[in-house]
Order: sequence, then structure tokens, then C-alpha cells
Amino acid sequence: MNPKRNGGKTMNTTTRPVARTYRRFLPLIFVFALGACQSKTDTIGLSADEIITNPTKYVGKTVTLSGEVNDVFDPRIFTVGGHGFRGDLLVISLDAIAAAPERTVEEPLQKNDLVLVTGRVEPFSVEGLERKYNLQLDPVLAGMFKNRPVVVIGESVAAALPSVVVTPRSAPEPPTAMTPLTNLAEVAMSRNQDAYIDRTALFRHAPVDEVVAENAFWIGSKETGRLFVVLTMPEEYRKKFDIKKGDLWTFYGIIRELPGSGLLKTSWKLPDEVIADLSGEDIYLQALNVEPVPRR
Repeated sequence: MNPKRNGGKTMNTTTRPVARTYRRFLPLIFVFALGACQSKTDTIGLSADEIITNPTKYVGKTVTLSGEVNDVFDPRIFTVGGHGFRGDLLVISLDAIAAAPERTVEEPLQKNDLVLVTGRVEPFSVEGLERKYNLQLDPVLAGMFKNRPVVVIGESVAAALPSVVVTPRSAPEPPTAMTPLTNLAEVAMSRNQDAYIDRTALFRHAPVDEVVAENAFWIGSKETGRLFVVLTMPEEYRKKFDIKKGDLWTFYGIIRELPGSGLLKTSWKLPDEVIADLSGEDIYLQALNVEPVPRR
């Protein structure tokens, strides 16, 4: 485990030997792994979006999915990206992940890698996963992925084939910083907002300034700086929250680069007036978890 990647231990298990002889045959293994998984899984060919938006449909099932790595928290803990408002799917590997060429077992994954993952979908619970699999997880993950599904890999696939097949991308990017940003005004008013992209953020007692959609709103104020927020929890959980202008909420998530106006209109389906308000913004908060601040 490389502490520089996550500021400390995120997962503590006994590392099992991982065969690395497959490197020169990665494309072939990718094909054979998919074929083998088809006979051993309940559901194949999924995207992260499908699991995130329908968690109850897949909990308890073994699935095979493919996608891009969005964030790397640990050599065996990462997310596979969703799209639009939907967020990321957390993946935890019980075994060390076999390293592709020019990678190490300590750093087998990088952001934007393409992965094929086979594992079991479970509800995310730090206590439950630690007890069931004898793990030690960073408590910060509880705030980021509360009430979301997680894919656990390493026990449900034949040992002859890897549960994660990695196809590296040529331009690696740094993993998400685990120390969260806490000053909303500083982030919102910064002249160099790009410096915050892919940082986690924890904004406590943040006022809701304007609600523009069921899962999109502004927090802060025009005087101290506003930040656009997109709530990416699964719909069945998101509907439990009634976020109104003037209310105080605590937001936990990741600062992301704001898409161009074309995607904001076609993919996010935001009204023209909201897109106009976002014209001078570079970032938004992808909110993974929110909590209301009780009224006194």
C-alpha cells in the first residue's frame, strides 16, 4: 500500500500472491475472462450507471461490468464512473490487483484506466464489510458512499482468472485527494478553481441559495460565493430529501470540472437560464451524501 496515494491506510488485509504472467496476453485474457464470467455470473455486460440507479435489483448478485476508473483510494479500492447526475460505483477487491505492464502491485490502477470487473453487489456499510471480510476501511468512505451499492471482488470468480482486468490509458491523472476541502467561500470565490478539481469536499451548514432541479441547486450566496451542486445519490434515496431555498445542509462529495454548455443542455437537460448562470463557472460539487442541519 502506498500511503502517499491516500494519506494513510484505507484497507488492511493479507496480500495474496498475484500471478503477473498474463501481462503480454492481456487482450486474450480480457476475452477469455468475459467468456468465463458469462457462465458464472447472474448478470453481465453492465455499466456502473445500471447498478447505481437500480441497487435493489442487483444486491446479492454476482455481476460483470466494464467502465473507466474515476478515483483510486487504495491499490484495491477504486470507483468506476457513472455519467451525468448518477455518480460513481465503489469497488473493493479482497485480493491484490494484478499489475499491467510498467505498473506495480502497489499502484496497479490509475484514473481513466479501462477495467472489466466481476464481483458481488452489496449494500455499503463500513461495519458490515469489515466484519464480513475482515477488512479495515477508512471511515471517510462511509461519508462518501453511504446508502450506495458497492461491488466486492475476489471470492466469487475462479482463481485461474483475474477478477479485475486493467487496460491502462496513456495519460495518467492523480487520484482524488482524501483530505476534504471545508471552506465553501474559498472554493467558490477562487480565481483558480481548476486547482480543486478531483478534491473531496465537506461543506457543513451550507445554505441553499437556489433550487434549479430535483437534484441540482446552488449553495452559498452571491455575496460570499456560490457553488453549483449536483446530487448523485440513487433516485430511491434522493427522493427522501426535500432541499429548499434557505435551508442549511451538510454536503459531502467531489469537486468536478463543469461540462460544456452543450452537455449541460443535452445530457443534464438544464434550462437555458441555468446554463447562462453557469457560463462563468469552472467546477461543480458532485454530492455523494447530504445531511440536513436541524432547525433550532
